[in-house]
Amino acid sequence: MKISLLAHNLAMGGGLLIGQAITRIIPQMAPGHTYRITVPADGSYDFLRDYDNVELYEWPRGSYFERYRRERRFVRELDQWGCDWAWWLGNVGFAFPKCRQSVYLHSAYTLDYPEKHWGIGRTNARTRWRWTANRWAATRTMRHAQNVYTQTQTVANHLLGMHRFLTPEMVHICPLKLSIPPKPTADATLPEGIKRIRMDDKRFRCMYASLYCGHKNFERVVETMIRYRNDLSDVVFYLTLDPDHDGSAPLRERIHAEGLEEQIVLLGQIPWAEQGFYYQRMDCCLIPSLMETIGFGHIEAFAYDLPLVASDLDFAHEVCGDAACFVDPFSLESIRDGILRIKNDSTYREQLIRRGREQIPRYERSWEEILRNVLEIEGVPVA
Repeated sequence: MKISLLAHNLAMGGGLLIGQAITRIIPQMAPGHTYRITVPADGSYDFLRDYDNVELYEWPRGSYFERYRRERRFVRELDQWGCDWAWWLGNVGFAFPKCRQSVYLHSAYTLDYPEKHWGIGRTNARTRWRWTANRWAATRTMRHAQNVYTQTQTVANHLLGMHRFLTPEMVHICPLKLSIPPKPTADATLPEGIKRIRMDDKRFRCMYASLYCGHKNFERVVETMIRYRNDLSDVVFYLTLDPDHDGSAPLRERIHAEGLEEQIVLLGQIPWAEQGFYYQRMDCCLIPSLMETIGFGHIEAFAYDLPLVASDLDFAHEVCGDAACFVDPFSLESIRDGILRIKNDSTYREQLIRRGREQIPRYERSWEEILRNVLEIEGVPVA
């Protein structure tokens, strides 16, 4: 078979991890086929250059219309090549080949969450246009697809409720193999940034580890500390924000204006391999995001025996089960109460830690097992 895997819009965060895993493993599992794999032109998929059965196409960044013209040209080449199956790994496609197609949908912005879930200050005209266009493109892609893959049943339910052209037989669960940051050994060299965490500080340490985006709800985390600074005087928030590079500079200015640099510490973006050092020094994890398809951070908290404050929303309930303290992510008071409950109730804290350990086996499937199921659905022979 001639197979095209399209990961050209998976260049950062969880999307990049998904794209790298799938494009690395499928040509190894099913080596008797020829692959054309399309990736961002940033070197993040260079490992594919060593595959004998892969033709690698690197996709430069460009405007929406440049990308559209480029994809139409590329799709014509796929048709001439005689592609048998194309799998769009990054939610959307613009021009479509004549072969069988599938799409892997893992952007919550393509779902029917109300605008308030996009985040504070995100509902301006430009943002509305951008996410409306993404939702339209995802819908158009799914109309051309024979199979749609999602990470959770929650997302599948959203899609089936949104689109009458989808049937339960078309929508499949392709869960993630979540990679947990390695636990540091006793003789491991400490990263430079760990000095920001003062181990002689007896305050309750609470970390929110995520890249910045509107739906991550960092603004309300900061506002919670500002409004309830007296109630939370013995709590310190550690946020993995890089204010000089990821759009969160206004939060740094707000923290400085309120004189809260000692209670809200911005750690910057932490390399994945170093995250374990930080988790080991925390008392609690906080993830009040407003929409997700699945959460890496939830499972990482469980793996490091940390109690978790999570959003009382459908996606978090599926990922966490009963292993989190659920709070209203739109309410500063509710976020405060969740943190204080975990801080002040040691019995409840230990209960959450135990329940978190029980959730981990749900995510211990290998990528090989997960993708073998996809290839079986698509009728691709495996070695």
